[in-house]
Amino acid sequence: MKTSHITFLLFSVLTVLAAQPQVKTLNLRYCIDFAIENNLNLKNQELNQIVLQNNYKQSKYDLLPDINASSRLSRNFGQNYNYDQSKFIDEQVTSFSIGASSDINLFEGFRKMHLTNKKKLEVESGKIRSEILKNQLTLEIVNAYLMILYNQEQTEIVTKQLSTTEQQIERTEKLIQSGTMTKGDLLSLLSQKAEEESQLVGFKNQIKMSLLNLSQLMNYNQGEFEIEKPNLEEFTLYLCDSLTVQNIYSEALAFLPEVKMAESELSTTREDLNIAKSGYYPSLTLSMGFSSPYSSSAVNPTDPNPSNPTIDYPVGEQLKDRRQAEIGLSLSIPIFTKFRNRTNVANAKVGLLTAENEIEKTRQDIYKLIQSAHNDVMASRENFNARKQAVNASEESFRFAEQRFNAGTISAIDYNLEKNKLNQATSRLLQSKYDLLVKVKILDFYRGAEVQL
Repeated sequence: MKTSHITFLLFSVLTVLAAQPQVKTLNLRYCIDFAIENNLNLKNQELNQIVLQNNYKQSKYDLLPDINASSRLSRNFGQNYNYDQSKFIDEQVTSFSIGASSDINLFEGFRKMHLTNKKKLEVESGKIRSEILKNQLTLEIVNAYLMILYNQEQTEIVTKQLSTTEQQIERTEKLIQSGTMTKGDLLSLLSQKAEEESQLVGFKNQIKMSLLNLSQLMNYNQGEFEIEKPNLEEFTLYLCDSLTVQNIYSEALAFLPEVKMAESELSTTREDLNIAKSGYYPSLTLSMGFSSPYSSSAVNPTDPNPSNPTIDYPVGEQLKDRRQAEIGLSLSIPIFTKFRNRTNVANAKVGLLTAENEIEKTRQDIYKLIQSAHNDVMASRENFNARKQAVNASEESFRFAEQRFNAGTISAIDYNLEKNKLNQATSRLLQSKYDLLVKVKILDFYRGAEVQL
């Protein structure tokens, strides 16, 4: 009987545990990959890439000849000149014809070839644009991820501070009973506790908001989650001093897709210039056609009296007897096009110069970004080191104040002042730590290094 009760109790506990939603723990790599896979802007770019690929295929298909079939049925009323009878007659004539035709552009200044090259370059540009969007999203995910870690560490610090304050309150209550301390000291500590509890609530809310921000960037809809807390050793916060701005810039030019995008746009504008120049060339077209007409007024060639026909001329026989084929060449030479070709070429040359300037501008922008990011890292590193020294000094000062407070030589107000100084110094150190970490990761990103913590 007891065994059955225990079994039922274990089953109930396991059922309750199984019914509780499982909170997943996500690392940075998973967050980045999930965001890239589910980002709607990237999905739109993928769909646009399909259109670009289809346009490229169509540009190659345009090199093929076109073939068209045609048919026409008509009914004419009134006076018509009958060539077989050599006179005008009042009649109703039914006409019908079928045919097929084809045109082949033998030469048009290589225009279609340049159009095909342009469409191919547009496909490559679309791929590069996807890489740019992925890089932008990656940096946003890293910043959001680090913001969560920052708020979590701030929460841990405030929790420890609150625990220390609660211990001091318990000790002060005992010392009040013994007459060593006054009630004013206790009230000061209670005020400090209330302030720290308020800070703790604030940072917990910040964690929720930063988690929400990350889930929105990821387009995550699979329930609640936590993030994996990496071991952020101090060596991850430092950049090798041998890495100069020029070194990082050289690595960035080989990695960042923005330069490749600008170079692709330059190649596209070159094809635009070639397309514009093709307007100066003559065009040569080969045309072929086949047709077979029928007319109710047609006279059968076997009729002995064509002026007064007596023999029918059936549709099938007419289509067979009157079929004809045609082949021809058409040459078009542009003599005067209202200066349209000259204007198109001039505009294409301006576009080419603009694209060349855009490449140089892109390189300058990247250099400026890297220069600023490198300076930011150096400044943040100095600030971080200074904050560490400030925390060390504040810890010593607070330790001395705590000893004096426990000995009853200073009041709780003086004790809280020293504690607040330590709290502020610790908070500033944490801020400088994550500020340095973000800037180092940005600089690593420009170098093409894998984003990891």
